[in-house]
Amino acid sequence: MANTKGWKDVSSYSRGDREKGIPPSSYELEVGNLKLVVTRHVHYDPTDWVLRMEGVFEKTLTGNITAGFAKANCLMLARRYLREAMDAVTLEMETGSASEFAWDGTTPKVRT
Repeated sequence: MANTKGWKDVSSYSRGDREKGIPPSSYELEVGNLKLVVTRHVHYDPTDWVLRMEGVFEKTLTGNITAGFAKANCLMLARRYLREAMDAVTLEMETGSASEFAWDGTTPKVRT
């Protein structure tokens, strides 16, 4: 299983803001080689959040959204994307160019 350290506050604070209890405006989660980012939308309501999986998706949630709700939705979007990608890869392996090799489901060894 991939190692994760949980969501990390990556907000840019003005001097003294952190001590004043200003809530975080940006979070980052690294899982394996994936990076998920949840950040407050700069130009809209402070309860609007942008969800991003680097290089894959970006989605804005509007309304009275909490940071926890935004982070949970980002994880669900990432899982949906990865599941769809894995289904496509599996289908290609079973019916496409790799099917001639009668893949038995085992992971091949990769030389690094």
